[in-house]
Amino acid sequence: MRKDPARCFDLFYRTGLARTTDPTCFEELVEYADELADYKRSHPGDDIGTLLLRSVDSGQLQGQRELRSMILSVLGAGHVTTVQSVGCAVLRLLENPDQLASIFAGSPSWAQSVNEMLRYDSPIQATVNRYATEDMRIGEVDVAKGDVVLISIAAANRDPERFEDPERFDVTRPSRSNLAFGHGTHLCLGAHLARIEGEVALEMLFRQLKDLRLAIDPAEVVWSYGPMLRGPRELPVTFSR
Repeated sequence: MRKDPARCFDLFYRTGLARTTDPTCFEELVEYADELADYKRSHPGDDIGTLLLRSVDSGQLQGQRELRSMILSVLGAGHVTTVQSVGCAVLRLLENPDQLASIFAGSPSWAQSVNEMLRYDSPIQATVNRYATEDMRIGEVDVAKGDVVLISIAAANRDPERFEDPERFDVTRPSRSNLAFGHGTHLCLGAHLARIEGEVALEMLFRQLKDLRLAIDPAEVVWSYGPMLRGPRELPVTFSR
């Protein structure tokens, strides 16, 4: 039943994020979700999987199909974007060791630093497609009824009217809200958890591996998973055992 996290990430990528999707990967994801549900039924605990199973039993979730969808949503939303976010953050901190040193010196805090990391490298680059319900004009662009409207979160987080010198990575930048997790009724439900994950993961990583270094030039990093997501395809590093 156990599956390598890297394999899960690859399955999600090949199922819905790659330009050419592989339907067999979705079948494997579905099988994994069902196996995970079966395992949690026989091994209940204080976890989300058990909570979802109880929701089926109480009628809040309508059967195995909805349970499967919820499990896949939690796995996808809770893992894929976190991988992108942490990967980008590690790259930027290794590129800017002086800023990493200032964080460990106590100013700024990890929370403030993670906010800048999310602004600078938005894990989710754009919203899902929206469709104009009537003719309209946005800025200097005419949009006809039925046209696709795609909102660039990445561009909004580099808006010079909101952020001074937005192309500069600076963990000491005064904290301002950004659109990394969306806005309003569409704000990501896991936003607070994701921020804490970033703070804890990065502090533990750099505290444990004090000589962590990039093994390649930053310009050689391959960015992938677009157009909706963006992050390093891999991030070769070196460190002492």
